[in-house]
Amino acid sequence: MSVRAHSSGFADLLLDMQRSLAVSTYHNGRVILLRPVPVTVRQPSGPDGEAGRAVLEESAAPFENAMAMAVVDDALTVTGREALMWLGGAPAGGREGGGSGLRVDSRWRDDTAAPIPGATGRFDIHGLGVHDGQLWAVNTQYSCLGTLRHDREFVPAWRPAFISSLAPEDRCHLNGMAMGADGPAYVTMLGDGNAPQGWRERVVDGGVLMDVADGTAVLSGLPMPHSPRLCDGELYVLLSATGEVARVDLDRGSYEVITRLDGFARGMAVHNGLLFVGMSRLRASSRTFRDLPVAPRAEVAGVRVVEARSGAVVGWLDFDDEVEELFDLVLLPLDR
Repeated sequence: MSVRAHSSGFADLLLDMQRSLAVSTYHNGRVILLRPVPVTVRQPSGPDGEAGRAVLEESAAPFENAMAMAVVDDALTVTGREALMWLGGAPAGGREGGGSGLRVDSRWRDDTAAPIPGATGRFDIHGLGVHDGQLWAVNTQYSCLGTLRHDREFVPAWRPAFISSLAPEDRCHLNGMAMGADGPAYVTMLGDGNAPQGWRERVVDGGVLMDVADGTAVLSGLPMPHSPRLCDGELYVLLSATGEVARVDLDRGSYEVITRLDGFARGMAVHNGLLFVGMSRLRASSRTFRDLPVAPRAEVAGVRVVEARSGAVVGWLDFDDEVEELFDLVLLPLDR
């Protein structure tokens, strides 16, 4: 088991939402599924001993360098540095993955993983999103957005205007994407330069939130922005270097920090006004992370459930020490 402890009612919250929570762990090489299981006899559901209506069932699938996730064609899609995998089913016409639909939600086993060889190449996919059944991807290595299918290579569709050409040089560390009614709406990146690895010159304060439609910067000078998401018509973004969750005022070009977490914030899933935020503990050996403002207090990896409007933390879950770096979070419908 990877879960060390969680708040009372965490499983109840997922049960009421009829959702399971999938978490990708980059360095640990797993995708962890947390599923609420109803109980007939109410029992303690957290460290304070309060009785709950559900308990958490944990299962995992091995996946080297597990990164971005999305649900498409009734399958959980996961990317790594050089692979694309569907867990528990496959898109229409693709290889079957040991089940149909989202039944993986209750019967997740190692043999449900169906790799699609050569589907992505070494593109370093940091974000996934779905629009009208089409899988969109954030191609960090090539500094662009594009589409992915099970039967063809990555198809570039958009890049920031300052990126002069597509090359595997990770020029701006494009890393996150918020999906809107018409497809990709906003993206995050750690810099706005055109030189190879140029974003590393200003890791802590060079981040940009950009409008995809017109290519303009909504916000700049951000501390490592990640995981932009739209929730109830408003835009939220994680400021990873400071461990903050922020709400963006698109009209004024400003943001408000709604809560501050004790960890490197990356990976966010949204449902019914709640933000499920991934929180990583930082490796002291990492030159990129060890000097960040959040580093002294980033000692535990876990998930925090934040009420979008108020910023209140209404639930929490901590992993044990073997889990260090969370990458993405996805909420999946329960298999009824």
